[in-house]
Amino acid sequence: MITSCSDNETYFQKEQEKLKSNLVFYTNAQAILNCGPFEVDVFIDNVPVGSISYPYINEELPDCFQSDNTLLIEKDTGTYNYFAKATCNNYIQWSGIIHANPDSCSKVFFDMENTDTGHILIYTNAQDLLDAREFDVNVYINDSLAGKLPWAFLPQHGNPSCDMTDTLSVLNLQKPVGEYSYRADFHYTTDMHYEPLGWSGNFEIKKDSCIVVYLSLIPSGSNLPESRLTGTWAEKYPELWDGISDTIVFTDNFKVEKHIYFDGWNYNKMNDSTILFQNDNPTLRRHYGFFNFEFLNDKEIVIYNFLDRKITSVVKNIHFIKIE
Repeated sequence: MITSCSDNETYFQKEQEKLKSNLVFYTNAQAILNCGPFEVDVFIDNVPVGSISYPYINEELPDCFQSDNTLLIEKDTGTYNYFAKATCNNYIQWSGIIHANPDSCSKVFFDMENTDTGHILIYTNAQDLLDAREFDVNVYINDSLAGKLPWAFLPQHGNPSCDMTDTLSVLNLQKPVGEYSYRADFHYTTDMHYEPLGWSGNFEIKKDSCIVVYLSLIPSGSNLPESRLTGTWAEKYPELWDGISDTIVFTDNFKVEKHIYFDGWNYNKMNDSTILFQNDNPTLRRHYGFFNFEFLNDKEIVIYNFLDRKITSVVKNIHFIKIE
């Protein structure tokens, strides 16, 4: 029988393809992360194949067998996508491609110094809008302080991007892949009564992604006034204060009218419980103020710690009714 070299090569290739490949996965995550006991779950081509319960801390490479701190998987010859995740506060994640060669043992180390990460960029306009730089916006991620923003990011600086370094006006954080919650707040002292304002929300970091969070003092979408708030309101119980029923008008172009103190000022509904009053003239001793409010129904509102004709240090929760 006569065979060609090409026939032999084809036979050899087919025989090689029948051979299995061993893949060994190991990690140092449990030795570094302070989360108590947890597992690193491993997926190949999006299919879960097992978990690693304990860290591998030896200096030598692991042998090609299953143990408490290694995961051994047998696969056909080929190329596979893998990823792994560790549940510790958030998901810590690794991903990549592995080539399963015939009759061999390939090893993948999930190293805490080489996890999948992305960026989140956080900035604000708070200090610019309030014409002041004397307060910090405190930023928390998963309830832990992540940084402070003492300065506003000004429009003349252009659009912020994740190429920017961490500065006084931009907080640029690299975070492992996962889902997070954030909140931010500031405390600015004036002689007007108000509750501290803040922001909150959620974001997801994906591999090599850039998430931008704008902590705007004027929320996006606030260019449309709320119909419940616009209109003319009269003080319901003036006898509690000075006996004169004060009036306040919130117009649909964000102006305040007829109020003894805030007539001609601008207003903006910051969130579901806070109104910002602001005068365009920053030379006034009082040119802005925050007040909490609550709708009792569509026709009644209470503005807390508010001002009326008799300006005193007495805290006045003034009850208004809508008259038109």
